[in-house]
Amino acid sequence: MIKPMKITNFLITLLCITLVGCLGDKAPEAPSTPNPNPDNPDPVSCSNEAPNVSNLVNYQIIYDECIQWDGDTGSVDVKYQSDKSELTGIGFRVHYDNLSMKFLSASDVFSKDLIYSPETSVNETEDFDQDSSTNVYLNSAWASVNGNWPGTENATLLTLTFEKLVNGDNNYHINYSAISNTTGYQFNPNTNDDAVGSAGIDTDAGADTGTNTGTDTGTDTGTDTGTDTGTDTGTDTGSDTGTDTGADTG
Repeated sequence: MIKPMKITNFLITLLCITLVGCLGDKAPEAPSTPNPNPDNPDPVSCSNEAPNVSNLVNYQIIYDECIQWDGDTGSVDVKYQSDKSELTGIGFRVHYDNLSMKFLSASDVFSKDLIYSPETSVNETEDFDQDSSTNVYLNSAWASVNGNWPGTENATLLTLTFEKLVNGDNNYHINYSAISNTTGYQFNPNTNDDAVGSAGIDTDAGADTGTNTGTDTGTDTGTDTGTDTGTDTGTDTGSDTGTDTGADTG
C-alpha cells in the first residue's frame, strides 16, 4: 500500500501564499512609456559581486548581480546560495519601486519543487524589507517534501524583466525578504554585501550569562511587624552594608 505523503508545516506555509489573502492586493503599475533620459544614472547603487560567505554556516542567501539594462528594458537573474545542497525549500519576496520601473515577466524559473512564481506585484502593507524606497513585491516559493531541494549549493532561480518608467524616480534597486525558509538556517544573514538586499536578520539568540557583582548599600527604614517561625538553612555569602533603622516588634 502506498503511504500518504507527509505534509510539513513548512510546505503548508508556502502553499498558503497562493491564496489571495496571503498574496495581498495586486499593485497597480504605472503607465509604461519610453524613458526620455535613459542615461540618467541610478541614485541607488547596486553591488555586482556575490555575497561573502567565508564566515557563515547554515545559511540561505537570495541575491542578484544588478539589473542589466538594454535601453529601457532590463533583466536580472535572481540567484540562490547555501552551504547545503539539499534542504526543504525557500519562499521569498522581491521588493522594488513601481514608480521607477514596471515588472514585465518572469522567465527561466527553477522548476524543481516549484510552488509559486511571480505573476503580478503586490502592494506593500508591511515594510518587510525595511526599506521605504520600495513599495511593491513579487512572491516566489519552492518546497520539497523529501528535503532535497534544490540539489545544488548554487542556483539561478529565475530571471525578472523590468521596464523603466518615464519621469519615474530612477530607483532600480531590488531587495529580498523571507516568506519562509528551512528551519535552523539563516535567510540573508549580514554578509556586508549590498547584493543581498537591505533586510537584515537578527540571529542573536544568546543567553544572558552576566554576573551581578553589585553591593547592597541601601538603608532599611521599614518596620518589621511579622513573626518568623521558619528555619533558615541557607548560606549567606553576600556583603550587607546597609543600615537597619527599623523597629523590630515581631
